[in-house]
Amino acid sequence: MVIENVYQITRGLGDAGLFRYSDEAVQAVQDFCDRWVEAEPEWSYELGYYMSRYQDLILLAAAEFSLIPSFLNPVEFEMPFEVRECDALLALLKSDTTPNWLFHLSGISQGRARALISSVDLSVFSADVSKLFFVNEDWWQKLTEPSELWKFVEEIEIVHQGCPWGPLKTLGESSLLKIQGLLWQLRLMIVGHDGFGGDVSAVISSFVENYWKSGDSDN
Repeated sequence: MVIENVYQITRGLGDAGLFRYSDEAVQAVQDFCDRWVEAEPEWSYELGYYMSRYQDLILLAAAEFSLIPSFLNPVEFEMPFEVRECDALLALLKSDTTPNWLFHLSGISQGRARALISSVDLSVFSADVSKLFFVNEDWWQKLTEPSELWKFVEEIEIVHQGCPWGPLKTLGESSLLKIQGLLWQLRLMIVGHDGFGGDVSAVISSFVENYWKSGDSDN
């Protein structure tokens, strides 16, 4: 059984049939946030104000971690992707997503959030950020609208497809890199990156219509 998420993004991903969050995964994130607020009373206002955004960022990181089994077998995977408690715990322990730490929140409360958002906040896998620099060393400066992000995602797919090693080529021919692209776009929306606004449900619906169904429909 999966609870009715109170989080806009995770609910939207579930409604679209892309990801299914277990009760345990959502509860693990909620428990962490509750303990954080209790332990930092001097940050109660900032934590309370930004906590829903933080929860979505962690659950997006958990979704990205949940793709690992499919990366290893991109020919056969089932939808929706299952986000388990271990994925949420891994996100809490090892992800680096704004505003993950108090200095991020400090910057936000002082109007300096944008200066604290960098390329390393895009993906939970640092190698994916490295690949983006490989396809275009100026990609972060050029990332001013979703169409630019999708251009870079498609370039990464092409690099994979041209690889002589079978597993990477197969991954590039699947739709999994596009799924990552959606998670990246949603993350940029949460942190308020320039040019990445809009309605969450509309963004997810647009992805399903324009990218997912046009990708590896057999999956």
